[in-house]
Amino acid sequence: MILFVFQVRPFLQREKGHEQKSCVAIHPQTNQIVLGDRRTFKYDFVFGPKTLQVNESLPFIDRK
Repeated sequence: MILFVFQVRPFLQREKGHEQKSCVAIHPQTNQIVLGDRRTFKYDFVFGPKTLQVNESLPFIDRK
């Protein structure tokens, strides 16, 4: 079984300094991301930039 996980990284300091805005909208309820206005992608899990450790948030998978 392969899981597809997407995590948006936090802005870098220089991006914050230039007041950059994210072009990625995160919808964790539906495990979707939207790029720009219309490109939607669905993953098994999506995490925003405030998520510290993605691997701790994933469910345990029994490989037996």
